[in-house]
Amino acid sequence: MIAPRRRLGPKFSNLAASAVLALFLSAPLAFGEAPSPTLNAHGWTIQWKNDRGFSLAHSGKTLSAASLLLCMEPPWKSHWFYPVKTPVVATTGASSLQIASDPSGESVFSVSTYGWEVLSPGRLVCRVRGELTKEVTAFVTHVFLTVPAALLTCAQITAQGSAPVPVTGDGSSPLAFAPARAWRIQGNGFHLAIRVTGGPDLIWQDRRMKPYLGERSFILMEAKGFPVAKGASYSQEIELEYGAELAAAPLPMAVEKEAVLRTSDFFAPAAQGPGLEALAEGESAYDGVFSWDDYRLLLAELRKPRYKVATLGEFSTAPASEGGAVLVGMRHDIDSHPEKALAMARIEKEAGLPSTYFILHSAPYYAKFIGGRLERKAPVEALARFLAKEGFELGIHTDLFSMMWNRHYSPAAFLREELAQYAAMGIPVKGAAAHGDGAVIAAGLNNMWIFSEFGKKGTAVRDGERFPYGESPISEFGLAYEAYLLNRDVNTGDIDSRLKGKPVAALIDLLAAIPAGRRAILLTHPEHWGKKP
Repeated sequence: MIAPRRRLGPKFSNLAASAVLALFLSAPLAFGEAPSPTLNAHGWTIQWKNDRGFSLAHSGKTLSAASLLLCMEPPWKSHWFYPVKTPVVATTGASSLQIASDPSGESVFSVSTYGWEVLSPGRLVCRVRGELTKEVTAFVTHVFLTVPAALLTCAQITAQGSAPVPVTGDGSSPLAFAPARAWRIQGNGFHLAIRVTGGPDLIWQDRRMKPYLGERSFILMEAKGFPVAKGASYSQEIELEYGAELAAAPLPMAVEKEAVLRTSDFFAPAAQGPGLEALAEGESAYDGVFSWDDYRLLLAELRKPRYKVATLGEFSTAPASEGGAVLVGMRHDIDSHPEKALAMARIEKEAGLPSTYFILHSAPYYAKFIGGRLERKAPVEALARFLAKEGFELGIHTDLFSMMWNRHYSPAAFLREELAQYAAMGIPVKGAAAHGDGAVIAAGLNNMWIFSEFGKKGTAVRDGERFPYGESPISEFGLAYEAYLLNRDVNTGDIDSRLKGKPVAALIDLLAAIPAGRRAILLTHPEHWGKKP
């Protein structure tokens, strides 16, 4: 259903461009008491104000405080500044909010449409179209988003074809990017993916040092067009994807590690760049709870005759043993710091011990999401190939509720896609291990419930979308086990609550106390290891 069209009248005449921009982005001006047209759909709130253009929010979080569309004739004479100078008409539908020039008014630049349409809980599209109505030489500026600087604390910006750039400092040394058609902003707890599907490229404007909005802010994305004659048109279409990163690692660490993981020669031979061994040694110096010397002591305990160490695949099929060796299934969850997993694997290789590594598909190191599409990072593939080549077992650290909520993936379809990726690399995957994501647990759910064996069939609802779970057994995916279903007598590892504040010797004591013939799973996380001596 389409709401009635509302006429919004002009308020002032020509201004120099700099003054127009400053007024537009300053504190609200007095423009009467007429209510602002507002769209609320799928968690989005899009509002139109004559003095500030469109504002954009999702679930109460302001993503863009203002917008701007300006047709100008050099030297900076504003012919048409539609929010305040020329009458416009607002039209609100069930999923869209549009502005157009009022046909009863006069304008050098006539807008046929400018506004937003909600495509899904995580996606929007912005469309702009207009044309010159007089014989003038002019250009159009469209500020697509104005993102508050506070939202970009600890963020990183990626332009198409460039490496991610962390947002640092106060803007006194502005960030600069070449024009691009695709951008990604990874912030603390969210991401924005932006893709131009029609019209000119977007350019970046870092305006933190110019407090137009009463706070330091970015005028983030801007497009320019150059119509030169009467009847020339300007059009723009831009898709925006937003997601709350419920399972993301803390952004400062993610930004720090991105500089290493984005390097194309991360896994290259030494002749082509830093070798795998050198990088693993260098990066393993980042602090953890325990040192690599501690890990060697732990492995020395496990090499004793009283233990039989196995991958989880071997552990899942090993028969019970009365009075024999303690069967230890070695499990590693790579929640972050994949380069530490390399160092850990090297130490295990030296000790001659097997283990299983579970790679987390929702982690910042794993992939980027651009235009609604998951693009796996090349180093992740190289990591998987390296571990498989060295004889380690690989598994999937499932965080499928987060993928459902944040990326709108069917859990079953996404898991099958992951398994197909590993199969294409020639890497067999026997098992999965559910990730203990805090936001998922806080919602009263658990990632292990994806499989029907856990008996928790139901439907998760998020932003109006319904996601069924617990409908398919593990075997339907070609998997042999889920780690939390494995038969064991003891669970321990580097996050065992009995170890808080204690040295690695306490973990060794826990292992030494396991009676003969028992089955134990030892869970470690690479990020907790590597503390400098």
